[in-house]
Amino acid sequence: MTRAAIWPNAFQPHMEIISSAPTKKARRLSSIGLLSVVRYRAVHAKTVEDIVALDIALPRNTLDWFERLPAEIEKKIDVTMYCGHFFCHVLHQEYLVKKGEDCEALKKAILALLEERGAKYPAEHNVGHLYEAEESLKKFYRDLDPTNAFNPGLGQTSYLLNWQTPGYHSDQ
Repeated sequence: MTRAAIWPNAFQPHMEIISSAPTKKARRLSSIGLLSVVRYRAVHAKTVEDIVALDIALPRNTLDWFERLPAEIEKKIDVTMYCGHFFCHVLHQEYLVKKGEDCEALKKAILALLEERGAKYPAEHNVGHLYEAEESLKKFYRDLDPTNAFNPGLGQTSYLLNWQTPGYHSDQ
């Protein structure tokens, strides 16, 4: 038997799904797995605007893992789903936003609350091109790739060769 065949049975999975779904049917959909929010959005297209999906890391030794959203934010959300890697405090927080609400504004408001709690985002999936990297990460990228040839623009850094800034023109 291969290691791959043994491994799934050797350790119990450490994953829990918690949902604020208001109905039995919605709770059942939430328990199906990670793609349940995508399915829920498709099935409830008349009442759901879109998904705000966050990937966060909470500070070490945080006891209160799940935020308590203010009423003005909570009323804009149809269903909330949390799943993640609980032993390292990395959570995927997914919010199915009610139809007609501004998803970007809601995301900014939730991220501001998470920052107040000391959370870092994104956590597991890195900054990509959507988030600005912290200075220490930008320095790491520059040190690792001095010509900026591998992943230009990562962490909202320069897309240009040698980390040049837009508008830079070489006389050579």
